[in-house]
Amino acid sequence: MPDDKDDTTQDDDKAKDPDDKGTQQTDGGTDDGKTAAGTDDGKGVKDDQLSTGKLDVEEILDEYGLDSAEDLKGFIAHLADMEGKIGDNDLDALIENTKTLQKYQANWQQQEEEKQREKETPEETIARLEKEKTQALDKNKTQADKQKKSRAAKIAIDEFNDTITSVIEGNKEVPKEYRGIINEFMGVKNPINEVDITDKAAVRRLTKAGIKKIQVFEQGVIKRYLDGKVKIPKVTSTETTPGSTGSTDAVNPKNLKEAKAIMMKSARAYSKR
Repeated sequence: MPDDKDDTTQDDDKAKDPDDKGTQQTDGGTDDGKTAAGTDDGKGVKDDQLSTGKLDVEEILDEYGLDSAEDLKGFIAHLADMEGKIGDNDLDALIENTKTLQKYQANWQQQEEEKQREKETPEETIARLEKEKTQALDKNKTQADKQKKSRAAKIAIDEFNDTITSVIEGNKEVPKEYRGIINEFMGVKNPINEVDITDKAAVRRLTKAGIKKIQVFEQGVIKRYLDGKVKIPKVTSTETTPGSTGSTDAVNPKNLKEAKAIMMKSARAYSKR
């Protein structure tokens, strides 16, 4: 007959067995932190966010200069085709290959020079080298002149921008809210000066940005009016405008002489304003 004490000891050993990693089921899942809805890395939550997220397709089409959803599908398919075709080569290998190619080119150039000298007399070699030197100097001078003109153009543009900005900021009648759009209208830092007119997407973005700027400016004018900073000029019925007779009761001329008299009267009234 087995000893009761031995049974108790065996049961205790099982309870203390470190290899026994049983799990306890709960209503929400297991006790190791994982739930039935997903793992503890939040993948289930991310998938849910993606499924409920909204993409502004029109904004994407405008951003890349596309006209329809079909164009967008074609664009994505093109990107998928390009995958793996760029960046497959090891960067270190590319650098090493470039260095090797440069060495070969230098060696080829030296061989070509030696072959050329074999065909020439010493005098011809000297003349050719002098000509090549002159051409190199001319090329360097041309590049230097281009850089000089570029710097001069930049200075001129900066002075142009500074002058316009100074005049606008110095005019107390120009509200602060108007200065930005007036500067841009005059060409100061206007993006239209730098946009690539062949880039359809860039032109569309620029146009939309311009419309928004005008709308913001319009709201600024309305706000200034509501704040009492802008007054609508009063126009009385006796004021004349070009082409008017100076009276609300228009008189139809009977002949060329009367028409001329009315025109002269209107012009004199306009000049006195």
